[in-house]
Amino acid sequence: MASFPEDFIWATATASYQVEGAIDKDGRGLSIWDVIRKQPGRIADNSPPTLSCDHYYHYKEDVQLIKYLKVTHYRLSICWTRILPTGLIDNINEKGIEFYRNLLEELTKNDIVPINNEIAIIEGSNDI
Repeated sequence: MASFPEDFIWATATASYQVEGAIDKDGRGLSIWDVIRKQPGRIADNSPPTLSCDHYYHYKEDVQLIKYLKVTHYRLSICWTRILPTGLIDNINEKGIEFYRNLLEELTKNDIVPINNEIAIIEGSNDI
């Protein structure tokens, strides 16, 4: 039976759009996924992301679940339209900043290392 090295890092991961919900709360702007999901046939069951697993309101409980699993690292993505609702730096959403600050503090308070997922938009990538 194969085993993992002693220094192997077990982690969990989420994508903001898939877990946060609250897509129309606290000043969040529209994302490309909000536009895509409204196109017929793009989402197989047309399920709305408005609730998902409601991480926006239950992140503390979610962190406790991660801790219960004895996982030490958590990879997350940031919904940039929650921070920059219009995409412009002169319109920063303080409630979005507060949410991510609180989430990161909750993770570190529970000895869970947050890892931010960065997304690069490649020029010519117009398959959306």
